Formats: sequence, C-alpha cells, structure tokens
Amino acid sequence: LFCLYTGLRRGELIGLKWEDIDEEKGIVTVRRNYTCQATSHRLYIKTPKNGISGQIVQIPDDGMELIANLKDEYRKAGISSEFVFCDKNGRHLKPDSVTSTLHRAMLRVSPRGSVHILRHLHATILAKEGVPLRTISKQLRHSSIVTTSIYINAMQNEVYDEIKGVSLPGCSSVAVDDKKNET
Repeated sequence: LFCLYTGLRRGELIGLKWEDIDEEKGIVTVRRNYTCQATSHRLYIKTPKNGISGQIVQIPDDGMELIANLKDEYRKAGISSEFVFCDKNGRHLKPDSVTSTLHRAMLRVSPRGSVHILRHLHATILAKEGVPLRTISKQLRHSSIVTTSIYINAMQNEVYDEIKGVSLPGCSSVAVDDKKNET
C-alpha cells in the first residue's frame, strides 16, 4: 500500500529507513535503491533510478496512518530496525520477496500484477484527482514530464483492459456494455 500511496519504486521501498521519513511534514526523502544482481543474487545499494539522491516524495494522510500503524505493530512484536519495511528479524526485505508477496496477493483479483503497477496506479489516481502533470512528475521523480505523460496515458488504457476481465471474490459478475452509458 505504501507504494500505491507514494509511487515509490520497489528498491526505494526496500531501502527506506525511518530517518528518511519526516512524519511532521509527511514526506519521504528518497536516498537509496536496493537492487539484486540476477546472476549472483547479491544485494546492492545504489542511488535512486534517476541518479538523484535526496528527492522528496509527499505522503498522503492515509500513507502516514499506515506508517504509524506499522510502527505500532513493530513495537508490539519487538521488532527494532532502521528499515521501515523489514522481516521479523529487522533485516531489510529482498526485492524478490516483495515481488512474490505482492504477486500472490494480486492473483486473487488478476493474473498479472507487479509492484511497478502500483506506481502507475498512483500516477493515474493523482491525474484523476486533478493533480497537475508537473506535480505528478515531481512526485514520481521522472527526469522528464514527457515520461509522466506517456506513463499516465498508457496506464489509463491498460487499466480498462486489466480490470475488464477481473472477477472480485464475493462480488457478482456484472456485464459491461461499451455502447451504453449505464452503470
């Protein structure tokens, strides 16, 4: 959910430390990206994808509530870690574990899905709420506003195709007729 609320990339999420969150201002400072080499499975700390460390990401109120709840859960479980998202021993998560956990959760509603799709969805939600493209581009830390524009347009087209065939557990199927404007 924090990826959805902030648009962080998977490696940025894994590398997030408590010192990177300013709870008073409701912001995250993106300082690092954790990545795993495919052949050796060694974990590397790099600068964020765009190469710029120290960029700011706004956290909405729901995201800040999530962080507060997470802190409380860690306290109750006796977990102490410099990392915001960690395992029960306080170690940062591995990229593949984040991917596989999200994939298993998403299989309940769709055969496809990734951590990155949450980033796209974050941008699409901001656009639907009327947030200016330049602001969305800054939130996602894109090097060009053109990238953000392509991103949002591609996501809006993909969302319909992705959602069209999804059956949500516990919900009855509803047929959608594209030619009628009914709900």
